[in-house]
Amino acid sequence: MDRQGKSRRANQLAHVTALVRAGLGDVASKRKKTGLLLACSGGADSTLLLDVMDRLSTSQNLSLHVMYVDHGSPHASKARKSLARRCARRGLPLIVTEIEDDGRPNQGSETRLREARFDILYLWMQKLGCQAVVLGHTADDQAETLLWRIMRGTGQKGLAGIRSFRDGWVLRPMLGLTRADVLSYLRARRLSWVEDPSNLDTGIPRNLVRHELLPWIREHVNPAVDKALNRLAQVSARDEAFLYSLALQVDLDRSKEDSVEVGRILLQALHPAVQARLLLRMWDVFGPEGSSLELEQLNTVIERWSKIGTRSGSLDLPMAVQAWWNQKSVGLRKITSHELPAPFSVQIDGPGLVEFPGARLGTDLLSKAKDLGDGRLVACFDADVARFPLTLRSIRPGDIMRPFKGRGRRKLARILIDAKIPRLKRHFFPVLLSGEQILWLVGCRRSDAAPIGEKSGRVLKAWLEGPSLY
Repeated sequence: MDRQGKSRRANQLAHVTALVRAGLGDVASKRKKTGLLLACSGGADSTLLLDVMDRLSTSQNLSLHVMYVDHGSPHASKARKSLARRCARRGLPLIVTEIEDDGRPNQGSETRLREARFDILYLWMQKLGCQAVVLGHTADDQAETLLWRIMRGTGQKGLAGIRSFRDGWVLRPMLGLTRADVLSYLRARRLSWVEDPSNLDTGIPRNLVRHELLPWIREHVNPAVDKALNRLAQVSARDEAFLYSLALQVDLDRSKEDSVEVGRILLQALHPAVQARLLLRMWDVFGPEGSSLELEQLNTVIERWSKIGTRSGSLDLPMAVQAWWNQKSVGLRKITSHELPAPFSVQIDGPGLVEFPGARLGTDLLSKAKDLGDGRLVACFDADVARFPLTLRSIRPGDIMRPFKGRGRRKLARILIDAKIPRLKRHFFPVLLSGEQILWLVGCRRSDAAPIGEKSGRVLKAWLEGPSLY
């Protein structure tokens, strides 16, 4: 290599190293040893992460641990061995743990695996006494994530994309690097990596965005779409942080154990964008961990809270949380066992949406169904057997049905117990009936009534709209 080539190589390495160092932010302190757990898959991005962090470890006073999560994919053995050799050469401790993959390439399985990985990484971070888990996401991942969220529907918080530092323990120092930066660095350092074949499977929606949709946009719409999406994420993150900081300045009254509230006059003086962040802040207090409110629910609560002249009232939200308001205050509270929803029964005369405490049920008639549903959020029935009018009502003592592909008749209470539904929340699961026959324990499991067969004509599709009741 000539002198000019060596200079370009040195500049490239210095550029990448500086970006990763900047991405560490204040997590790494030179004054005291900082323990970091590197999540590595053996792929290109994590290979760069391991190399740069190892090179920075002395100057930045870092104590590194490496973790590989094996979910049983065909390439796992090769990636695991490659990573083990690399860690051994560098004297870095490697932890290997396993989780089960159901083998089905779909977004649901991807989400479950991701959540399981985060749970394992968090537990090991605590066990090792590390300050953070470090992940190798890049600007390309940011662009894919943002486009995916836009297509599925998202708000300002979702437009902020992947956060460089999240929840006080998830650190992503490579968001300033592109895929081209990664590959150039690895070639310059003569480092090999193991490619996961599942990353090429366009049966997984995120891969479809990466390999087909984004390339098409680059060719036909905007060659710089990746940079545009990353700029959008940066601006959205900045604006979201500002709006949430305004919500944090509002003093919440938490003097009551089961309620969080704020003065109604104070709330009405806030901009609607800040009101929304304030509601989400309250939800973080009483809502289930990791859950959120849908935009329609959020807007409905804000509208009720802000409406001048409305004296008092309440609105049931998912997961045994209730929004309430009176002339002086507004807030959220947990619904206790003495405040369970009143029994209800609604006749459904035809396709459409029906509201019930905390969610909505939709029904429609189709000529055929490509997806028969999972029996929890969606269920399909033979429309010649399950006919309108239908009935949606609350569970009653002694309700029994024969679960689809189950053995024998079972009490609905026992089905909910086996599904590990907490006692208080079992009262929020309604049942859908045709005549006196239970078709579906909505949000949990369908019965064996009105199954779809080869001779079935039209299909009755029913679905739960809004957050899962779980």
